[in-house]
Amino acid sequence: AFATTHLARCRLGVTTAADNDDRVRLRSLEYLHWDDAVVREAVENSDGCIIIPSTEKNPDRVMKVFKAQSTKVVFLDANLTDQGLVSVRLVAEEYIAEIFEHLRSLGHRRIDCLNTQGRVDEIESRIDQWRRFIGANDLQGTLFDDPAPPYTDPTSRAHRKMHEVLEQHRDQLSALVCTTSPAALAAMRNPDGTPRFKG
Repeated sequence: AFATTHLARCRLGVTTAADNDDRVRLRSLEYLHWDDAVVREAVENSDGCIIIPSTEKNPDRVMKVFKAQSTKVVFLDANLTDQGLVSVRLVAEEYIAEIFEHLRSLGHRRIDCLNTQGRVDEIESRIDQWRRFIGANDLQGTLFDDPAPPYTDPTSRAHRKMHEVLEQHRDQLSALVCTTSPAALAAMRNPDGTPRFKG
């Protein structure tokens, strides 16, 4: 139920794909929490349901609903395949690895990671991949982690966290990877060190 650029892009992608098929009608629904009645109604009363997950942990009772309707439930920007649910990941691991490798090839011996997104499986996976890369390549790095609570803005939180990182670690920084676009926007700086984007 919290509007973000990421959600808008996800919705636009789904809508654009569906526009090419006259048989498909989309209805966008927002939910405040996993037990929100709209979640169950959407799953049970539609021919198919694409779910962009909240950063709240999905309770077992709700997972049972999804599993019972698994032939028509798809999770977008999540990986619930281990739960038997079709999932579409928007960023493949090999692309993330290319970013790390690029930074290493430029000579960076320290690659830090900034995260302000709630710790869902996809974010955990990106952080784990970063940890494995710096470990396997004998690099240094610190995780600057300040996950936003569900239904709050990770962008403004990222700006605050980046300000703190610069105050405390400016002399140590070399390369910084971010788990999401909001974190990356907060990290971007002008040559004078001021934030490129306000938040």
